[in-house]
Amino acid sequence: MSFFSKKSTAQVADDTIQEQPTTKIGYFLLFLMVVFVVGISQTIFSDLANLVERPDRPARCVSSIAEQSYRGSISNCQFSTIDRMMGADVLIADMQSSLDEVAEYDEQISAVSREAASLNRDLRTLERDYNLSLQEVQAAETVLFDAEAIQEQVLVIRVRQQELQQQLTSLKAEQNRVRESFTAEREVLADTAVAIQLEYESQLSWYKFKVFLLMLVFVLPFFAASTWYYLRLKHRNSPHTIIAAAVMAAAAL
Repeated sequence: MSFFSKKSTAQVADDTIQEQPTTKIGYFLLFLMVVFVVGISQTIFSDLANLVERPDRPARCVSSIAEQSYRGSISNCQFSTIDRMMGADVLIADMQSSLDEVAEYDEQISAVSREAASLNRDLRTLERDYNLSLQEVQAAETVLFDAEAIQEQVLVIRVRQQELQQQLTSLKAEQNRVRESFTAEREVLADTAVAIQLEYESQLSWYKFKVFLLMLVFVLPFFAASTWYYLRLKHRNSPHTIIAAAVMAAAAL
């Protein structure tokens, strides 16, 4: 082909055509061929990976519940095949009522904390207004803020803050009491979560190994055939050896 080699117009005595080095456009086309083959192979590899069933990732809620860091609804916990095989769903079902009670305390604590934060903001505003009222009195200006009224509001807020603090302390104590009531169950669940993770990693390793074998079955014959064809053309000193070499390079990649 003229893209891959230059032929001299002069003929030698034996009337054969001498092959010249590959042209730049020939190298460019060979490069495009290698890129195309490698790109197509990645698509094929992706399809091959879909032939093997990938293990389901364990549900995060299992380890989160064991670590007391789960804040969602237990009903939203989507158990994987491994979770069910290890009995995590049964363990959590047995803890359902206690977990719901802990979740209720979480909601109450959050509500009280939000009210306390709002009171803190109101208190800072009142303290700022009170300071302005004092400055107005010192400057003998028209008083826009009633210092006595502000003091009364501050007093009410501080009393309410104390009530909220006592309420928070009580709620957290009750929540800790409920958590301590199923400590043994949580410890069993924590051990189960570790076993689940180990089993998942084992199944994932087997999955990757099976995918690797499928890729090898696909690419090894192609690499062997391209290498054999390249060596055959090279032995014959064929002008098409460079094309076979590009195919072999793509298979190697």
